[in-house]
Amino acid sequence: MHVLDNLSTGNRATVDNRASFKELDVYDASALKAYLEENQIDAVLHYAGEIVVSESIENPSKYFTANVAGRNQVLKVLSEVGIQKIMFSSTVSLYGNNCIDKPVTEDTLLDPVNPYAETKLMGERMIYWMANRYDWKYVIFRYFNVAGAEMDASNGLRVKNPTHIIPNINKTALGQNDSLKIFGDDYDTRDGSCIRDYIYVLDLA
Repeated sequence: MHVLDNLSTGNRATVDNRASFKELDVYDASALKAYLEENQIDAVLHYAGEIVVSESIENPSKYFTANVAGRNQVLKVLSEVGIQKIMFSSTVSLYGNNCIDKPVTEDTLLDPVNPYAETKLMGERMIYWMANRYDWKYVIFRYFNVAGAEMDASNGLRVKNPTHIIPNINKTALGQNDSLKIFGDDYDTRDGSCIRDYIYVLDLA
């Protein structure tokens, strides 16, 4: 297993010591290509990208740059080195309001309602067309909010300023936050707050 990350949001400590780690940015095409060739990589798990919905609304250009231009760079390099297997981390946000109060299937109508979701949909379509051209095999996961960590805390979400609620609950419980902010009071729930679906990180892994 080889892990490539520019550590802009990631944390080196979360990488298992059994994996080879290289600090590398996807925009450095020559370095990315060289690493893949030198290590004879035959499949890629593509998780890189920006993921904060609210930030994508405030700064859509950042998300189009990272999640579309950056992803295109990765796919281009894969085609150049002959890697034909890719797994892509997408999102249930592609369904937008169509996944409220009803089960979601792959046939549910797509309705991205923010730049983050839009860029993920673009990523899926990019992979589809590259696979069509280069005979790739690919898997795409559209999962809900990922939460949790190893019981011994050896792995899990570690960011300096988390936006997700579970890390903020933990920080508040530990006294690192003065208070816990819950946004939204007009949802169709008993107290008006939002209900989210989560998937445990080890179940996803």
